[in-house]
Amino acid sequence: MDDPRLSAHPDWLKQFREFAWSDLDSLTMHQSARIERTEKGFQICIYNRTDYDALLAGLEKQGLSLPTADEWAYLCGGGCRTLFPWGDGMDYSMHLHHFESPEDEDKPFDMEEPNFFGVSIAYDPYMREVVKAEQFTTCGGDGGRSICGGLGIFLGFLPCSPHCKPEVQEDKELNGDYDFYRPIIRVELI
Repeated sequence: MDDPRLSAHPDWLKQFREFAWSDLDSLTMHQSARIERTEKGFQICIYNRTDYDALLAGLEKQGLSLPTADEWAYLCGGGCRTLFPWGDGMDYSMHLHHFESPEDEDKPFDMEEPNFFGVSIAYDPYMREVVKAEQFTTCGGDGGRSICGGLGIFLGFLPCSPHCKPEVQEDKELNGDYDFYRPIIRVELI
């Protein structure tokens, strides 16, 4: 809380105080900051605007890259050729983000469990994962459009399928609420 980036914004501190006394789990201040309640207190994420080209350049300086859409699909599916890592249909008994029941409140979400490669990927249809392409492209979620549009569990989670077509984004700026990236290290074969 002593971070000067926070104290420079008295309105953020006011909103945080109100949030701290509420029973909400998180507070997002549009394109500014996100505060999440944790078991140990609060986690504060400050939004730094960035665009796709700057992200790629910053990763490259660190010797990192992003997976391509094909690499992402292979990692996401855990090497399986089915619509989802567990098969071609939806298991409606699964505990899923945005469809949780009160009795499952403290259980982990099934899709967050690591797949056959030990990777937890494409488990929330709101989260879009940035991949390496000629233009700003995402795989995974659709920002929640399908769920918010009332399409239900199966169609709502279909964007999380490794076989869902990658989506080229119109804007070059990443969305701090929905866009995430997975840096990878490329290993050259000798």
